[in-house]
Amino acid sequence: MSKAYEPIYHYIDEIYVKQVVFEKSPDSDSVSIFGYYDNTLEQSLKRIDYFCNFSLLTDLLIAAKEEGEPVIKAITEKLNQLEEECPMIIDVENMFGMPLKIEEIILKIYKPMNEDENGEFKEEEDNSYIIDTIESKDNFEKRKCNAESLRAEMADYFNILENSYLQYLRLLQLEESTKKARRMTGLKNELLFKMATAHYQINKEKK
Repeated sequence: MSKAYEPIYHYIDEIYVKQVVFEKSPDSDSVSIFGYYDNTLEQSLKRIDYFCNFSLLTDLLIAAKEEGEPVIKAITEKLNQLEEECPMIIDVENMFGMPLKIEEIILKIYKPMNEDENGEFKEEEDNSYIIDTIESKDNFEKRKCNAESLRAEMADYFNILENSYLQYLRLLQLEESTKKARRMTGLKNELLFKMATAHYQINKEKK
């Protein structure tokens, strides 16, 4: 039985654009971005190819601010020209004399995967990635902080549940009835009681 296709996501916070390649076709919305990635563990930029749609490319170039404007203009001119050119190539590196560095962003990317003879999906071994989403670094950090805050708040709730359940067990040892012990410790609700029990059992197994 084959496993479901589940991409392994990676996050990067900058991209160096060398060339943008696309086709002038109503049936194609895909774009190839030939570029680099600055791996801090290596002395030179790592050659990487990215694939996305025009919408994500536009967002990426808008994130480049003023430096992204001439690239957007060049793409527009290519799309409006009468001469057929396939594929259409925007030589960004030649335009600026160096690759265009776009930062203060968070790109969510993943490698294409192929299904092997055993029905398992494995990442391709080349240096190509598909861009899934793009957002500003500020927005990403805000969401991250909100998520961490919610996790901390949830941990506090489970600590309260754990204390209530321990008190419930103490009341049982004092031969209080189950019904009264649950009512006295705030665990009268069936779902809440099951959550408290499960949380207690998980912590018990960890110890």
